[in-house]
Amino acid sequence: MSDYKSSSDLEYGILLEQMNQHAAQYGCSSILSVPGVFEAMMDDPAWGNPVTAAAIAQAGEDEDDDEEFDPRLDPDEIPADFPVRPLDDDEEAQDRATCGTCGLSWDDAIVTQYTPAPSARCPFEQYHLSEDDDE
Repeated sequence: MSDYKSSSDLEYGILLEQMNQHAAQYGCSSILSVPGVFEAMMDDPAWGNPVTAAAIAQAGEDEDDDEEFDPRLDPDEIPADFPVRPLDDDEEAQDRATCGTCGLSWDDAIVTQYTPAPSARCPFEQYHLSEDDDE
C-alpha cells in the first residue's frame, strides 16, 4: 500500500525523487541539503499538503543522520601521563609514524611498552573513537 493519500501526493513524491536525482548529479545527496530549498518548498502552497510536508520533513531529518563519522583524535585527548606523546605537525622525529585512523603521529624510534608499534597498529588505539561513542 502506498504512503501517499492522493494522486497529487504521489506526483509530489515522484517530483521530489526526480529532484534528488538531479541534486546527486551536482554532488548533493538530497535536494534538501541545498541551502534554502527546504524552506522555499515549505513556503510554497503546493507543498503545503500535510502528507507531503511530513514526508519532506522526514527526508530532511534523515539527511542529518547521514553525517560522516570522523575518527580523528585531538592530541589533547591523550592523557599527559601516557608514555607515547603525539607529535605536532611541525615537530621533527627520528622515525615518524602516523595512524591512518586517528590521524595522530608519534616517534616510533622512542622505545616504550607501546612503541615501536607493530605494523598497522597505533599506540593510541585505546583512545580511538567509534561511531557508537557518545560525544
